Amino acid sequence: IIFDKETRQACGGMHFLVREDCLCLPGINPSLSLLSVVDNEHLYDQMIAYAKKVQHSLGLQKLYIPKDPKICSNRTQFQNLIERKSYPSALLEEVAVFATEKPYEYSFQDCYEVE
Repeated sequence: IIFDKETRQACGGMHFLVREDCLCLPGINPSLSLLSVVDNEHLYDQMIAYAKKVQHSLGLQKLYIPKDPKICSNRTQFQNLIERKSYPSALLEEVAVFATEKPYEYSFQDCYEVE
């Protein structure tokens, strides 16, 4: 969760899902209000840097972002950034189920590998 130090309110966050010795990020979702006042690419880079720290502290081998735009982020700004990064493709051995409740049933297997 991203917190605003001044207002002490949540400003979005990102989901962590561990699969196959990888940290997967199905939902890098800062709030629209935060995106309207910060440099989006800088925020994205900071969020990825934090995810890499978590990945390493958990002893996981890789950091993955699902390729499906609906799953990687609910923010078009971040969907476009992720696409522009030209990360190499990766494939989980098994389908990773992220959400099971209708109407938001999400699963993924095709990913980008964040190096």
